[in-house]
Amino acid sequence: MKKISLLIIVVVFFSISLLAQKATDSSRLTTAYPQFKPAIITLETGKVIEKEAVNVFMANGALLYKHGKTTMQAEMKNVKKVDFADRTYLKVDTILAYIVDTLKDNKLLCATLIDLEAYKSEILNNKQITNLELGSYVNVSTMDLSDINEYPLVNYYYYELNGEIIKVHERTITKKISKNKRTQLNTLMQAPDFSWDDIKWLMRVLKIMT
Repeated sequence: MKKISLLIIVVVFFSISLLAQKATDSSRLTTAYPQFKPAIITLETGKVIEKEAVNVFMANGALLYKHGKTTMQAEMKNVKKVDFADRTYLKVDTILAYIVDTLKDNKLLCATLIDLEAYKSEILNNKQITNLELGSYVNVSTMDLSDINEYPLVNYYYYELNGEIIKVHERTITKKISKNKRTQLNTLMQAPDFSWDDIKWLMRVLKIMT
């Protein structure tokens, strides 16, 4: 069985060119799951690979898996989908976002990542900057990024609409819908408790778009 191409150097501090939603929570983990779990990985070529120990790295949304005793990061350009027992992740650009809910053939996706800007600010505020020396091979699942006990998290939401993935944002969505549906969207957004960070409201927006 052909192996996924590997990235052997993990870059911890990097920029993500995505539109961030409101920070949601924090985690003591750098991975989506406390333990590595079995998963079925679908590659862009259509090839399907079963792995016994898989996880999602929340620092950059990449796929991780165990290769012997070493934790490796997959070459994300090769990954299309990852099916865990409880969640299905789809690749959005270079990150993995899980399916929150579906409406007909359309989907609401969410990528939960470490908010690196907030994280670095916290390090600076606490004067806990540490020089990290990364070797050629890095066990990213157990690596301490700093002395901070919890990592701030942020959600990035997307819609898969008629096979196209778009960011959840008023400007992006407005471009995709008719004038009549824009009126419906504007009415929805005028609700006192409307939020672009609330799954309930995001599904109602998706209903307008579907």
